[in-house]
Amino acid sequence: MIVLAGIVIVVAINAAAAENRYKDAYRAIFVGMLAVVGVLGVIALLDTYDHAVFWLEAGVIALFAVYWVVQTFELWNVTSRSELPES
Repeated sequence: MIVLAGIVIVVAINAAAAENRYKDAYRAIFVGMLAVVGVLGVIALLDTYDHAVFWLEAGVIALFAVYWVVQTFELWNVTSRSELPES
């Protein structure tokens, strides 16, 4: 679970720091992660569904994969974030 928290924090930092055309995508991914953690976290804590932790982890990992794809497109032709155009 600590690793998942780290993943969510990394996405949150990028969502807050992005100032280009990808900022909305990063923010949407972060909000999706918060929703998954919020809903499935409560279900897991209430112990009403045996597989809640599995789906929580699967949801965060799937959204991280989406984040990774977006970041790949963003950084495809640059070697450093300082080369990114401001928009």
